[in-house]
Amino acid sequence: MHSDFIPAADNELVAYVTTMQAYVNPSVPALYGITSGTATAFQSAANDFVSAQALVNDDLTKTPITIAAKDTKKDAVKALIRFINVKAQALPATESDLMGAGFPIRSTENTPVESIATVPNLDLVTETAGQIMVRYRDSDQILSRQKPNGVTCAQIWIRTTAPGSSTPTAWTLFATQTKPAVVQDFSDYPNATHVEMKARWQLRRGAVGPFSSSITCAVSI
Repeated sequence: MHSDFIPAADNELVAYVTTMQAYVNPSVPALYGITSGTATAFQSAANDFVSAQALVNDDLTKTPITIAAKDTKKDAVKALIRFINVKAQALPATESDLMGAGFPIRSTENTPVESIATVPNLDLVTETAGQIMVRYRDSDQILSRQKPNGVTCAQIWIRTTAPGSSTPTAWTLFATQTKPAVVQDFSDYPNATHVEMKARWQLRRGAVGPFSSSITCAVSI
């Protein structure tokens, strides 16, 4: 199956995800083999990327900071697209469903099935000035910095609880990371926001492994 079906150019990707939003939505998630939560996460990630790209397209708001933010949002929505594609290719989506949403048509060739059973165990390193540093290691080789064979990145998912609240948000894909120790920026969140993080490996064709146990921390501004 062709692995580069997602447009590389940013403005082309805006048009692509906008079209996909009409098909991959919470009202018909089972059509693409996903849950309503995943469909909602895609809709949110798509909106975030489109908004971030609009800032970059405007010379008045194009800065290194907005470009970096756009790149982060782009990586997040692309990771979700690849994940949904894997689910859709395994049925029940028809060729018409796949084409409408912009997914490739199933190959008739026999290809090996990607899978992974290990998880990226998360460790909290530091919490300071709106930033949280976490480190992850594969659960089968906890002393090694290397990712398992076939893994391209770790998906970092979060849910947050506002100060004074007891109701957390839904789990959402926050970032995709390739480095074993990463700094996550939470400077836009209120001080004392409760943050839960969990992670899973993503493989080359978009397949993902199981989630790790979650870790908890608090935003300190």
